[in-house]
Parts: sequence; structure tokens; C-alpha cells
Amino acid sequence: MYGAFWCSHYLEQKEMFGQEAANMLDYGECYPDGFKIGTPLSQECKEVKIRGFPMWVINMTS
Repeated sequence: MYGAFWCSHYLEQKEMFGQEAANMLDYGECYPDGFKIGTPLSQECKEVKIRGFPMWVINMTS
């Protein structure tokens, strides 16, 4: 699962799993250093060609 800390949809999906299960998700943060206009996506998110938040990649397909 790839997302952005500020995305409400990411937070909703994470909450649906509950805290214990959410901690088990393989998660990539697209803005690990924070966000402001002009901030580029993390390299990890560029490589999977993020199209929106959250984005799930299952068995290497999105």
C-alpha cells in the first residue's frame, strides 16, 4: 500500500483494518519528509507509478 500521510482516504482504509492489522501492512509513504508545493514523490512511489492515494499493489500489479 502506498499513500500520503495527509490523505484522508489512506487514513480511512488504514482504520478499516484496525491498528494491529494496519501495522502489518507493507506501506510506502510517498512524502516521507513532509509535503509542500513542488515536493517530489519518493523514489519508491515513482517506481510504482503512483496514480492516486492510496494505491495498492498486489502481486506486483496495481
